[in-house]
Amino acid sequence: MSKAFTVLVPDGHRHAVVVDAKLFISSSFIENSTVELNVRALIDTGANSSCVSSRIASACALCVEKYATLISMQGRTAVPMYKMDVVLGGGIRFNGVSALEFPGGSDFDAIIGMDVLTHGEFALSSDGSNLYFSMRVPPSGNVIDFVEGGRPACGNRITPRQK
Repeated sequence: MSKAFTVLVPDGHRHAVVVDAKLFISSSFIENSTVELNVRALIDTGANSSCVSSRIASACALCVEKYATLISMQGRTAVPMYKMDVVLGGGIRFNGVSALEFPGGSDFDAIIGMDVLTHGEFALSSDGSNLYFSMRVPPSGNVIDFVEGGRPACGNRITPRQK
């Protein structure tokens, strides 16, 4: 059974899609404890991995799983990686997400990267005055195609995935 949600992207955030999310993360405060956090999360198709802010990691004393290399415009940096469950609108839950630590943003404390986004399908759409972000998990298996005949600009034909 698929789950889905749609959110209105506020006018002040038209430069980025930021959604409400819940994070379930192990904390080192109490053995075998899990912290549940409500956060704002940036949907980032340019990020291979999901991330959590250093502010959240520090405040909750998150348990470091290991260190990994974060590659950004600032270069390569070794950063802590945490395991967490991420819940997006409509109760869409992703278990065991590996999230890298990042400095944080002024409007968000988590980044939802392609490691999560590829488990479903998502779209940005507009009614002419408002922008909407929608996501469905699992994907329907049908390609969303606005070009008749399925021929993208690069000339490669899109073919349905093999099941």
